[in-house]
Amino acid sequence: MFPCPGEEAVLGVRAGVLLWETAGWTVVGRHQTHHAKVQDLAVSPGDTRLLSLGGSDDKSLVVWDIQGARAVCSQTMTNGKSGPGLCLVFSGESRALVGGKDVVQSWELAGDKITATNCSLGKLKRELTVVMLDQGTDSA
Repeated sequence: MFPCPGEEAVLGVRAGVLLWETAGWTVVGRHQTHHAKVQDLAVSPGDTRLLSLGGSDDKSLVVWDIQGARAVCSQTMTNGKSGPGLCLVFSGESRALVGGKDVVQSWELAGDKITATNCSLGKLKRELTVVMLDQGTDSA
């Protein structure tokens, strides 16, 4: 299974995320939780969870249980002085990183809850559009 990019719709319309089973090309799950745009998607290393990140009008992170084909929880990405999230990556089965305009957040998934910790960038100003992990470590 793999996620296809989410929709981008006009403001006021929900954007959808579809999860496909590639063996038979059938949709095995979908949600329309995000407002106007799905910015990015990520699948956990064990193929148990899908994360979807809403665009600048939404800013929510939705956790999807792939086996159960259901949304487990969601949380709005707080950004303080920084911009919205633009990219995400799993850093383990229950952890993810979100990057964006002057922001990096570490997200911890525990059951039906997801919590964020802001990573300090100090005075560094960057717009992160890709977050990659070194395969040899658990660090970004």
